Amino acid sequence: MKLHRLAFTAIGPFPGTEVIDFTAFDNSGLFLLEGPTGAGKSTIIDAITFALYGDVARLKDSSKDRLRSDLAAPSVQSEVDLVFEVSSGIYRVRRFPSYIPKNRKNPRNVPATLVSVLQDPSAEDGFRTRDALVSGARQVDPTIRGLIGLSKEQFLQTVVLPQGKFAEFLTASSKERESILSDIFDTRVYTELQRDLVAAGSEVKTRVAEAESSCLSAFHHVISQAEFTECEDNTPDAELALASDGATSRDFASRVVHVVQERTAVAKQQVFQAQDQFDKASAALNAAQNRNKLIAQRKEYEEKQEELARRTPEINAARDELSRAQAVAPIVPLLKAEERARERLECARTALDTAIHAVHPLVPELVFPQEGADSTWEESACQTLQSAIKGTTEHRSQIRQLLDLEAGLKTRREEAERLAKSVKQYQAKQKSIDDQLHSIPQKIKELENTEKNLRKERAQLEGASERVHTLTPRLKAAQSLPDLHKRVEECRKNSDAAQVASEEAAKRARSAYQDWLQQTGAALADTLTNNSACPVCGSTDHPHPAAPIDTEHPVTRQTLRDLDAARERADKELQEANRRENEARNAVVSAADRAGASVEELISLMNTAQQEVARLETIDCSLDQVGKDLARHRSDLEELRSKESQIKQRFTEENTRLDLLRQNIKADSDRCAAALQGSSSLQDLDTELSEILTQLENTSASLNEWSRSVEADANATAETARLLRELNIADSAQGRADVKSRLRTAQRLHELETLICDFDTESAAIRQALHSQSLRDLHNAESVDIQPLEDALTQANEQLNRANIDLGKLIEAQKSAQKAQKDFLKARSELENTRAQAGPIQRLAGIADASSKENLMATPLSSWVLISRLDEVLQAANPRLLAISAGRYELVSAPDDGTSARRLGLGLKILDHETEEERATRTLSGGETFYTSLALALGLADVVTSQAGGIELRTMFIDEGFGSLDSATLDLVMHQLHALRASGRTVGVISHVDEMARQIPDQIRVFRKAEGGSRLRLRI
Repeated sequence: MKLHRLAFTAIGPFPGTEVIDFTAFDNSGLFLLEGPTGAGKSTIIDAITFALYGDVARLKDSSKDRLRSDLAAPSVQSEVDLVFEVSSGIYRVRRFPSYIPKNRKNPRNVPATLVSVLQDPSAEDGFRTRDALVSGARQVDPTIRGLIGLSKEQFLQTVVLPQGKFAEFLTASSKERESILSDIFDTRVYTELQRDLVAAGSEVKTRVAEAESSCLSAFHHVISQAEFTECEDNTPDAELALASDGATSRDFASRVVHVVQERTAVAKQQVFQAQDQFDKASAALNAAQNRNKLIAQRKEYEEKQEELARRTPEINAARDELSRAQAVAPIVPLLKAEERARERLECARTALDTAIHAVHPLVPELVFPQEGADSTWEESACQTLQSAIKGTTEHRSQIRQLLDLEAGLKTRREEAERLAKSVKQYQAKQKSIDDQLHSIPQKIKELENTEKNLRKERAQLEGASERVHTLTPRLKAAQSLPDLHKRVEECRKNSDAAQVASEEAAKRARSAYQDWLQQTGAALADTLTNNSACPVCGSTDHPHPAAPIDTEHPVTRQTLRDLDAARERADKELQEANRRENEARNAVVSAADRAGASVEELISLMNTAQQEVARLETIDCSLDQVGKDLARHRSDLEELRSKESQIKQRFTEENTRLDLLRQNIKADSDRCAAALQGSSSLQDLDTELSEILTQLENTSASLNEWSRSVEADANATAETARLLRELNIADSAQGRADVKSRLRTAQRLHELETLICDFDTESAAIRQALHSQSLRDLHNAESVDIQPLEDALTQANEQLNRANIDLGKLIEAQKSAQKAQKDFLKARSELENTRAQAGPIQRLAGIADASSKENLMATPLSSWVLISRLDEVLQAANPRLLAISAGRYELVSAPDDGTSARRLGLGLKILDHETEEERATRTLSGGETFYTSLALALGLADVVTSQAGGIELRTMFIDEGFGSLDSATLDLVMHQLHALRASGRTVGVISHVDEMARQIPDQIRVFRKAEGGSRLRLRI
């Protein structure tokens, strides 16, 4: 994974927007994140981790709630924007920390987004969106995890090594190290597998015990059946059921069932015999009882037959009465209808006379004839009434139309009054608008003059903000000159002292070399002899041999090497002092160039520029207010002109409507007055016409009813005469009286029919019974004695009951024995299956939790996996540790760390090659702990990336800890960091150690602002 670009706004101590282009460090491969403690260096790591995983990178007591900058304005949204590259492409993720704005109760939440991007130099930030992938933390988190291939814990051990985090693994206990490794390598599957195997072993052990208990209980039941039925002399031991070979127990259960079945078969045969005797005795008794019952029935029927013969005359009289009443029954409804028709005709005539008398003043030509009315009179009367009804209806319709018109006159007069008031109001509004239209243009002119003067003054003050921005660094540079001069003086003194020390070291070295040469020459001269060759020049003459010297303090080669080393150190210190002096002098020159004037002059210029900026702000506020006032007055003017036009139009429309309404009201009032015709009002006239119309309609209805009554009376009389002729009864009053005398009530008719029907039914039933086959041959027959037959049946029944009881007991015993056998066979089969299934599981469980002797290492599965991972980490870490410690230290695994977690096997110790002894990692010094932890973390990163599918990590951060190293060890650590760079990684080091700043020229510098908060600056 490679980081391309990080941008964040309102995060931690950074209230503004900061941008880091990590590709700027690709050439060097190593950059320093430098700044004072607490300025926000580690906040950058938190921002990267938050962008990818939605959480901060630091210790567990840290909270991502602090991501929101307290220095940012409430309206500024906190945001982290990260562009990163993996093998599948380049992606951009944006996240927004949740926070509660001021004066609000609910937090502001913006969903995270993940998009695919392409590099585009023409884009504002160098990247162009290709595809939008997902939105929201629930979708973004797993997608990023799949793209990077690392969890957060793995990320913090491979890409980001946060402050205080990567030393935690070195000094942790075995139990804590197990937790860390489990998180990093995600070995939960092995822990869960071990837990599942142990749980499965415990479960199958319980199942075996339950199966054995069920099997033993079932065999006890089989034994109890053998004892109950007395079918087994030698009862076996119940533990036989749990033997590995179950054939004996199964045979015993089968023998018990077989004996019970044999005894049940014998009992069934005995029941069959007893049942046969009982059936024969019961059949003989039933035959005798049935014969005696039939003889009694024969005698009863003969007595009832004689009684019916005595009632025959009474029944014949009833038959005659019913026949006469049924013959005249059809004419009864016609007689009643004839009477109702005559009554209706009389009522209709009376009602018609009354109605004609009531309308006589209105229709004098309508008179009922004294000699009787016929169809001609009826037709003439009907036409007369319809003509009168039609004329009255038309007159009433005209009056009702005028009534509606008269009712609306009041509302229309009120509408006219409202319109008159509205016309007056529009006149008043028009006058008010005219007054305002006269005053507003004057105000607009005054405001335009004010705006013109303000803009003129503002043009003279433009550039004040730029002057303040320019003067600020100049003033700071001028104010820093005294301190810089002091620094130059200090550096000069240091350079002079270093110069003296260098000269003295050189002098001591030269003097020592002279002494060594003299000492060497004296020693050589002491070995020379006449006529012997000199080992230096080869001459046999020795004219000027070196004089002997005092050898009490001889100069050795080691002394010369030490003095040379001291001289070199002095020279280096002199060079460093001179470099610092030159840097200080260059800083003074640079500050003086940037200042360009004295502090007093720059302060005066700054005050003037600040006053001009303040005046500009005042002018801008005034211009803004004047602009608002002008816009408001101009808007008011346009609105008034629009209102004036609208009011004029409405005034004309309302006045026209008023004139037309008044004309229509006068015309309709005249029409209503003309229609009264002597009545006090149109409503009274309408009421009179309504009453006349009602009388005429009532008379017409009476005429229609009289006509229908005449027709109904004629029809009823004709129908009655027809039916009387059919029955051969005279159509006279005497004939009608004879019909009425033969009539009977419905109740009487029902009584006669019931009496006759019951008599006939009973007579037929008795005749049929006496002639039936069962009673026909029993005339004068004698009854049979049944007592001996009853005694024989009782004895047979007792024998059958005893046989059934014995059989029932044996059947229940057979069922119980068969069930016991079935339950036992099932329990035995389940036991064998459970034992077969449990064996491999219990063996695996014992190996997994190290409770079995088959686990030769006595190490649980989850710990064994982590031990192998730890060995891989140590193999990757030790080459770096040996290089950094100059071959002194090496990490080795230990079976325990001195705690109770011995079985974990995840202990770590340090092997000191100076003593070739192992000791606890907690005995390391602060610097040793740092570089050992760093080597371990880098090794862990290598293993994690290889376990994660060989992920290529091209960006890496290391947070703090370098201040605990001496210069030699720091050089070794830097060598390892350069090795990481050589492998294709870009390494970011977070530190405030000066030596790191000198050795790493590419830097991201974090500095505090005077007004509060921090800023970033890249130095490439």
